[in-house]
Amino acid sequence: DLTNKSFLDIGTEEGYSVFNAIKKNAKYAKGLNINEVTEYDFFPDYKRPSSITPRRRGEIDKTQQFLLREFKFQSKNIKFEYNNIYKLGDEQFDFVFCFGVLYHLKNPYLALENLYKITKETLLLETQGIKNTNYLNAKISLDDGFIRHSSKSLKYLLERVGFRKVDVLLDAYDPKTLSGSINIQNIVLRALK
Repeated sequence: DLTNKSFLDIGTEEGYSVFNAIKKNAKYAKGLNINEVTEYDFFPDYKRPSSITPRRRGEIDKTQQFLLREFKFQSKNIKFEYNNIYKLGDEQFDFVFCFGVLYHLKNPYLALENLYKITKETLLLETQGIKNTNYLNAKISLDDGFIRHSSKSLKYLLERVGFRKVDVLLDAYDPKTLSGSINIQNIVLRALK
């Protein structure tokens, strides 16, 4: 229930989470995307490699406008913006949603600090993660260059930037639910201010 809450979705793409926040009674919801044609998230000052199909800004804009009309949402309480996680500004949100973004970033530590600054109450963070060890670990993949953390290390980092309570909601390496050897899986954390 997001009644009377402000909501930010970082990496919103077409904005489905923004529309769902409005359906859950958010007073204001904003979606943030990078402009993939001119900005690649892992290297923000460079273009996306030609081997990765870009999602063109105009295509995303058309989809968002279609969904606004289709679901009869009022655009006064919904906003979409092209920006990146390093330039979030001073606006704060009660609930921040950041799914599938962190492992793409050149500087995930700065991103976590920025997430703390803009979150009033709750951050929900999903990313690709690696298995926990006795250390607070992260790995840089030789295949794609992405930095992936363990749930334990992300919990620690979120607490270090200032969140008072951090819970791991989904740790893909729960031995009760998984079998076999898995290198990379998704993890979800909730961080409260």
